[in-house]
Amino acid sequence: MLRLIYRNVLVNTDPGSLVILVGLPALYLIFFGFGFQSLSAAGGGSSYLAFLTPGILSFQAVMAGTVGGSILWADRRWGMFAQLLSGPFTRLQYLLGIILTSLLFGLGGGAVMLGVAWILLGSGR
Repeated sequence: MLRLIYRNVLVNTDPGSLVILVGLPALYLIFFGFGFQSLSAAGGGSSYLAFLTPGILSFQAVMAGTVGGSILWADRRWGMFAQLLSGPFTRLQYLLGIILTSLLFGLGGGAVMLGVAWILLGSGR
């Protein structure tokens, strides 16, 4: 099963996928967090960046799930699913490999987003 996870990570870590998975939420956090900061300050509320951070983390989790779905779709579309099942893998191992790959991407992307949010929230004080 580790070979399936390695294969999924190797296939899905091209630069375009990494930019969408990690870079896009980071840009949302930076631009929207600072862009709408003046609106929340005018209302006397707390930091908009602090409000936006949990939403971006949720967005990151949804994106990780989307990666898992796209792995399954691409394998079925291009015939890799049948080829993988003709090897020493069961259907359960294949699905667990996709789930664990999505979990790995979600935790990695979430850690990056937490780091970016921590830096941005620390710089706002």
